[in-house]
Amino acid sequence: MQVNIDEKLDTLFSFLKTHQKNKCIVFFSSCKQVRFAYEAFRRLKVGVQLLELHGRQKQSKRTAIYFEFVERKHSVLFCTDIASRGIDFPAVDWVIQYDTPEDVYTYIHRVGRTARYKSKGNSLLFLTPSELKFVERVDKRNISLKKINANPNKALTIQPTLQKLNAENPEVKHLAEKACISYIKSIYLMKDKEVFRFNELPTDKLAFSLGLANAPQIGFVKKAAATTEVEGVTMPDDQPAEKKVSRL
Repeated sequence: MQVNIDEKLDTLFSFLKTHQKNKCIVFFSSCKQVRFAYEAFRRLKVGVQLLELHGRQKQSKRTAIYFEFVERKHSVLFCTDIASRGIDFPAVDWVIQYDTPEDVYTYIHRVGRTARYKSKGNSLLFLTPSELKFVERVDKRNISLKKINANPNKALTIQPTLQKLNAENPEVKHLAEKACISYIKSIYLMKDKEVFRFNELPTDKLAFSLGLANAPQIGFVKKAAATTEVEGVTMPDDQPAEKKVSRL
């Protein structure tokens, strides 16, 4: 599904509102995005039990959340790629890739969380207009994707509510700012520059979609000679991006 970056949260909220009797897994690029989406949607009362799973949680908490999600018939799990491999989630109806995966292998592992054994399942991938090149990457692996459009009659807009939520809850606003910055970082560090076009990223629209008046101050991209500075940590330009992305 092609979705403008400023409409992604609206589209996700609308989808979950119309699939309350399903079990869904939603993949984000970073822990901080998971934290914001979980706290925001929980307060907006999407109408289904929400859970979050990411690498900043202790192992004991991740285990408890895993079993709670497995046992529930209808639930939504917001997570990072920590849940894309080596974990079996039975009876998942939908895998939603809110953020485009870094490569086709990650895409396949995410999709593999549904349709386990003899069960049926569905997968939905959000792509911004600048990320449509990813479809070619998938096609080369002989995987067919079907383009679908959101139902305009069921579309909801939550941006004004998010703006009000941020104004009334400084902790949620802080999460929104961190989510915005971490997503921008993830795009900057992606290796596939044809798919992830950092210079075309509409940061103001991204921030607006999170209920922020404008994009947070971002000073982590400072190029000097053959090095890149990321929040005070200097690394060579040829260092594998995924090593940094995994810590976002």
